[in-house]
Amino acid sequence: LAMAAAGTTDSPRTASAAFVTLINKGFRDSEGLDGKSVSVSFLGIEGSFTDVAATEFFKNVGLETKKIGHKTFEEVFSAVERGETEAGVLPIESTWSGNFARCYDCLLRHSSCSIIGEISVVDTHCLCGLPGSKKTEITQIHTHPDIFAQCSSYLNMTWSNKNQPENNQLVKVCEVDSATACKTVKALQDATHAAICSIAAADLYGLEVLERSCANDKNIASRYIIVSRTKGGGGRGAATTLEEKRAKLSGDS
Repeated sequence: LAMAAAGTTDSPRTASAAFVTLINKGFRDSEGLDGKSVSVSFLGIEGSFTDVAATEFFKNVGLETKKIGHKTFEEVFSAVERGETEAGVLPIESTWSGNFARCYDCLLRHSSCSIIGEISVVDTHCLCGLPGSKKTEITQIHTHPDIFAQCSSYLNMTWSNKNQPENNQLVKVCEVDSATACKTVKALQDATHAAICSIAAADLYGLEVLERSCANDKNIASRYIIVSRTKGGGGRGAATTLEEKRAKLSGDS
C-alpha cells in the first residue's frame, strides 16, 4: 500500500514516507478542516514530548489548534470518541522502548477511532534547572521513569563518586511526564533540583537548559499517531475521507 501511494519503486522507507505525507495532507484537505482551528487531545501536559509532537504535526499540515492535555491514553481516546475533541495525539512506539502496549489496547477498545496521521520526532532530552543554577549543585532530578532509563549512562557518569562530592549523590524523583517534572522544579524554587525534559517545556516553565542531548542514544525518536472519529461516530469527516483514499489506493471497492 505504501509503495502504491508513492507511485514508485522506491525503497520501503521512502515509499512509507510518501504514504505518511499523503495521510497528513488528507487530514489537512478534508472537508470542513482546511484553514480552521482543530481541538486536539494529547497525552501529558503542555510542554510534554507528545505536546511537542502535536504542535509539529498540525503546524506541518497548516492547522491552528486548541490543545487539551490528558493524564492517560484512555482519557485521550475517550475525549475523541465522545466528540469532546476532534483529534487525539499519542505516542505509539519508540526507538528505545519499542511499542506502547497501552496505545494498541486503546485502539482495539475504541473502535470508532481511526488513525488519520502520524509523525516521528527525535526526542531531545535536556537537563534543566532554575536560572543561574549549577549542575554541580544538583542533588535531585525529576522526570518520567522511562526517561531515567534512556539517560542512565549520562546520569551515572555525571553523578558518580568520582565527579560529585560524597554528600551530593543523586536522588531520582519519578513524575507522570517530563513536563510535570519541569513544572515541579519551577514551583520548588530550589537550585538543587533539576528536570530532564524537552526544550519546549523548559522555555514554557522558565527553566534554563543546563545540558542538551542527555540520552544514551542521541537519536532516540518516538512515533506519534493522530486519531479521529470515523464515519458514524459523529466526527467531522477527516477519518472517513482518508479511509476512502486508502481504499482507492488498495483497489478496494
